[in-house]
Amino acid sequence: MIASLSCLLMSWILDLYQSEISEQISNWNHYFYKLFILKKDSSFVENLTCLLETQLPSSPVSQKNDQQVECGICYAQCLPVDDELGDKSGSGTDYMCENISCHKAFHSICLGDWLRSITTTRQSFNVLFGNCPYCSEPVAVKINVAKQ
Repeated sequence: MIASLSCLLMSWILDLYQSEISEQISNWNHYFYKLFILKKDSSFVENLTCLLETQLPSSPVSQKNDQQVECGICYAQCLPVDDELGDKSGSGTDYMCENISCHKAFHSICLGDWLRSITTTRQSFNVLFGNCPYCSEPVAVKINVAKQ
């Protein structure tokens, strides 16, 4: 008698919550599927945007298109006005790290000077090859070789 009563009670509870259970299973399947379509080569923000199905606010740096970005080495927006710098005198940052998680900006002169001070830097003709000071990803910067 108790066993049949518990079976009836279980059946009644399952009937009562059947629509909720199937809706939760459907939601679970939807998000489980989304986890499998996320790409390893996509950034965390892109995957999160896909998973949440909403557009996340952009970072403040990307909204400053009209403003200059400071150099990651000398921390200045513009190089000083100086005859020694030639046509680069007074210019803003002109090199950006290509790593999507870094995107640090540099003056090519500052980056060239910094790369020259590192023993692992390699040079081929007038191009220096080394690593970004912030993320250690490969960087390459063209340098001006002074004619003597």
